Amino acid sequence: MNFDGTNWVNTGNVGFSEAMVDWPRLAFNPSDGKPYVAYSDDGNYSKATVTKYDSVNVGVNDTKGSKLSFYPDPVKTNLTIDIKNLNGAISFIEIYELRGKKILETKTKIDRIILNFEHYPVGIYIVKVKTNESDFVGKFTKN
Repeated sequence: MNFDGTNWVNTGNVGFSEAMVDWPRLAFNPSDGKPYVAYSDDGNYSKATVTKYDSVNVGVNDTKGSKLSFYPDPVKTNLTIDIKNLNGAISFIEIYELRGKKILETKTKIDRIILNFEHYPVGIYIVKVKTNESDFVGKFTKN
């Protein structure tokens, strides 16, 4: 499943195991932030199975050409969030860790915000920007 900024949605094939799955674990590669899922697959004589996801973009809007951009990606220290053409409109910025826990929420009227991510753990984060006209969702990686 992927977090779309508000809800968890199914991705890939639902029911990828023919039987029960026990002891599911989620881990992230510290060098590139890619997620791995490991589980005991009862449909395969309880053998351990590990799945690597090469893309976590499914279910998250691509920000190219939109009013929202953030950089650098991956970020090490400071993340810049640009919200184009707000014209003084109020926007709410929320940042979530991949498991869905909100780690930051702020209200602003400015078009460029710089956030210090130096002390946040390595991983993938979801950015959600809400305006009175629409919502924008994207992701970035912290290295």
